[in-house]
Amino acid sequence: MERSPFLPLPEGLVLGQVEISEAQLTVEVISTHPCARCPGCETHSDTVHCQYQRMVHDVPCGGRRVILRLQVRKFFCRESSCPRKVFAERLPDLVQPWARVSNRLLEELKAIGLAASAEVSERLTPRLGMKVKAPTLLRYLRTIKDTPRADVNALGIDDFSLRRADSYGTILINLETRRPLDLLPDRTAEAVKPWLASHPEIQVVSRDRASAFADAVSQVLPHATQVADRYHLLQNLREHLQRFLDHKRSCLPVVEDTALTHPQKDHPEEAGPPSEETPDAVPAAILGTRSTAQHEGRTGTEVDFSSLTYAERQKKISRDKRLARYEEVMALYRDGLGQRAIARQLRMSRKTVQRYLSSPGFPERAESVFGRTAHKSKLDPHLPYLREQWDAGIHNCSRLFVLVKERAKSVAIPDANRDYASGSRRGEQNCRLNGGAGAHPKRASLHNGGSAVCPHGQHPF
Repeated sequence: MERSPFLPLPEGLVLGQVEISEAQLTVEVISTHPCARCPGCETHSDTVHCQYQRMVHDVPCGGRRVILRLQVRKFFCRESSCPRKVFAERLPDLVQPWARVSNRLLEELKAIGLAASAEVSERLTPRLGMKVKAPTLLRYLRTIKDTPRADVNALGIDDFSLRRADSYGTILINLETRRPLDLLPDRTAEAVKPWLASHPEIQVVSRDRASAFADAVSQVLPHATQVADRYHLLQNLREHLQRFLDHKRSCLPVVEDTALTHPQKDHPEEAGPPSEETPDAVPAAILGTRSTAQHEGRTGTEVDFSSLTYAERQKKISRDKRLARYEEVMALYRDGLGQRAIARQLRMSRKTVQRYLSSPGFPERAESVFGRTAHKSKLDPHLPYLREQWDAGIHNCSRLFVLVKERAKSVAIPDANRDYASGSRRGEQNCRLNGGAGAHPKRASLHNGGSAVCPHGQHPF
């Protein structure tokens, strides 16, 4: 009998025989305590009744499972008033009563269960020399005691989805320790108020822009400072920047095209003299941007994502996924698989597989009516005439409207106003109403009243 540094044991326990197999170590552990304490009356007894064996799983060693074969004794209780006459020896430093895993193995399993789900842990533990079922691991996790309650000075509050677009809850986090405090079944102010009332020591509340949380904090903790958390600040900034760039996307290709006109900018001595762009060149590039991007998307050529809006990028990503699936279908069909086998293997609808196989090429999605007509304008036939009038010095919107109306009687006032505003946005030029230095900028429109002019002498066509 001896002690081993590879398998440390508490005081009073020594190693006996060790049986080694390919995947398991069976270690005999013998108790040498001279007496034991009765769990009923706490009286010590040294009268041995008998001995028995307990099989306990321990932490693995060298990739092998370790099973402890405990030689445990039973003692007589000499206290006449104790209802227990015979009791088993307890080894609380090694294993709990009636447990089949050691204390250290139990802690290891709890750590794995907290780091991963129960199902994943059940598949992972055999590779680590342990074995546990998912329901057993969940039962172990439920025995973990809650941490003692501490004062919360900085609280983070946000909602989370229990079921997307159906039910939501509220999560409360201690921002100082970065650990969750509680989960509430709803995200309304009534669900948050009782919890906030039980923590009057809160000084700072970090939240999003939801009015429910703001009202709850204002009513229950009026002394607390409410701040916006960093995540929602960055998210709001990203969304607003995305919408801004989507509205200004017509100018982005102009900057890119200007850089591409000087491919030898790294060697200025070889490049020719810079060419001055006329005012008419910018509108021409602007007007041709969208049609070029749409043509590239339909023909499958490479498109620079920086020149696309968020919606256009999503459409291109979706098209690339459908194209990859189409190529998989055609490759399996060339290998000799039938439609049912292809649908089963790729988990697709058989109608979709049939449509891919019967199509002469990749079936593009039909463009909507709104997508085909969104870039058209009734002013398009009159743009050359408007440019001529603009170059002639007529920069008054009302005067231009009268000239267009006289030239084409079919142009209605509401349509002309809208189409001119659309042309103004394509040119990224803002028009102002003549109202002094404090006049607010407004969208250019061809109306009868007023004298709208465009600044800097640049036309929006």
